[in-house]
Amino acid sequence: MNNARYALHPGHRCPTCDSPDPHRHPAMAFEGEVEVCTDAYHLIPTNQNRPGYIAAVEAKRAQATGVHPHE
Repeated sequence: MNNARYALHPGHRCPTCDSPDPHRHPAMAFEGEVEVCTDAYHLIPTNQNRPGYIAAVEAKRAQATGVHPHE
């Protein structure tokens, strides 16, 4: 995954869910339900973006695409 296009600087947010940090609950509202945001922004490794948070995003991306990241 190439996350180089995402700059981590003040004011930059996820282009999909508007989260200000990759580690913040990657969720977005969709028709009244809260879902994990699958934008690559939430895969950026930071000190606070724990493996469990990244795994949740990867799992949701795999579900959406049918491609599993560790196969």
